[in-house]
Amino acid sequence: MKIVITGGPSSGKTALIEALIAKGHTGMHEVSRKLIRWGLENGYNDYFLEDPEGFSQKLWLGRVAQYESADKLLAEQPEKPVFMDRGIHDIVAYLRYQNQHHPQWEQALEKYAYDAVFLLPPWEAIYQKDTERFEDYETAQALYQQLKKIYTDSHSRVYEVPKDTIANRIDYLLNTLH
Repeated sequence: MKIVITGGPSSGKTALIEALIAKGHTGMHEVSRKLIRWGLENGYNDYFLEDPEGFSQKLWLGRVAQYESADKLLAEQPEKPVFMDRGIHDIVAYLRYQNQHHPQWEQALEKYAYDAVFLLPPWEAIYQKDTERFEDYETAQALYQQLKKIYTDSHSRVYEVPKDTIANRIDYLLNTLH
């Protein structure tokens, strides 16, 4: 099973993926942080906002590569789910937030189905900016709504993860999958 863990910025996705990996599950880290760092090293203050098309194109390639890697892992061990920190659909959701529409990418989403999507809601108590997270909390809330819409519209099984400890969130994910 290909499982997406998504949500607005600073909602606990990466901590959840890291905890799942520490427990022996297969997880894939977020691709965009590498691109954001590359952008900072190459003169961009905010690569996505300054070049949303270029950023999203590179991100698309990276996430498709992750999707294909998950297929290979599942072919070897079909009983072991692969947890992914964000999915391909997130790219379109972020572009929609910027009022940009790319019909070719929106249509291509049909090729990339996930078995389940776990959506982490905005959580102000844990929200923080860092060197690769520029969005404020209000933007995180708006992005969450776009993410919820894109995955729901794609007929994915979407589950909202409760605001809770990492251990309880993991229990929620694993219990939902079984």
